[in-house]
Amino acid sequence: MILGKAGLGLQADYRRIMFAIDSDQLFGTIGGFGFQLFVFLNGVKMDLSLIRKTGRMALCSGVLSMVMSVLFGAVTTSIVSSYLGLLELDKLSLSLVMLVHSMTPFPVTCSFVSDLELTHSELGRLGLSAALSSELLTQFLACNALLVGIFYRYHYQGALKIVAITTAFIILTVFVVRPAMLWVIKQTPEGRPVRDLYIYSIVLGALVSGLIFHFIGLNMFLGSLAFGLAVPAGPPLASALVEKFECMVSGVLVPFFMAMCTMKANFREISFDKKLTKGTAIVVTVVSLTKFGACLVTLFYYRMPKQDAFALAFIISSKGIVELGAYAFISESGVFNQPLTLDALTSIA
Repeated sequence: MILGKAGLGLQADYRRIMFAIDSDQLFGTIGGFGFQLFVFLNGVKMDLSLIRKTGRMALCSGVLSMVMSVLFGAVTTSIVSSYLGLLELDKLSLSLVMLVHSMTPFPVTCSFVSDLELTHSELGRLGLSAALSSELLTQFLACNALLVGIFYRYHYQGALKIVAITTAFIILTVFVVRPAMLWVIKQTPEGRPVRDLYIYSIVLGALVSGLIFHFIGLNMFLGSLAFGLAVPAGPPLASALVEKFECMVSGVLVPFFMAMCTMKANFREISFDKKLTKGTAIVVTVVSLTKFGACLVTLFYYRMPKQDAFALAFIISSKGIVELGAYAFISESGVFNQPLTLDALTSIA
């Protein structure tokens, strides 16, 4: 915010240099690259075997916190839109805010649990299991919505081409790429590090996967996430990837990406007299309280101690870079106007 339009951006010379078209494209490219690596590394960290080990308490708390948020948020969005008399584009924008706030992104929860040093505790494992359950449900629903949108937007042949390429990518990743990674693990002597050639080849594959998804009109970050999920969890391969790139991504690229997102927003333009600002505040409040309450009630039902239940509910309800990135890229697509982007960023902060 200090580097943005509401801070140093008030100076004409600074604004002319930092917010020029060339600078914007350069910063956007670096920020997007950092976010892509962040998504890939969190895919690497995801251990899908947790799903088989997930207890009913974590599964129910993760799923219900998202489902109830969507249901209550959809009703609230409809009522608020009618009461305030919002335009169709504003209704769509408000619905997107509701959906983004209803998510429980695994990367955000994973980072939060790691920062609190709860990764190896029972509370941390419950939070990760609940977040992973919610994340998989979110991705499943998003993929179904994406398929519907593809058939609606493109002709039959165009939609069939996208589905065919995506299916081929999944088959190639599961039956070729993952066995190749398992072969790399077998070729690595116990106690010895994985060769850098293999490490950099995997990172290159993640970037190419994002490029493929972008080429066919899908979200490029979904390709990097899918490629990251193919990496066998644990040492030596996954741990080597995290150890080599985590410091650079979390310490440099992710803060840079967050700075780029907030730099473009002028928080001086926030006005609580506008209908859309009021609607956003109401919807975000309802969704956040519903998510927290649904998770808390579920944990109380399974007789979790009150202190642990509140802590886990706060962990699952936390917001972070994934929501920030979602708002940034939706704004870039032109769906969000500047005031709503400011409201959304403020709600995460």
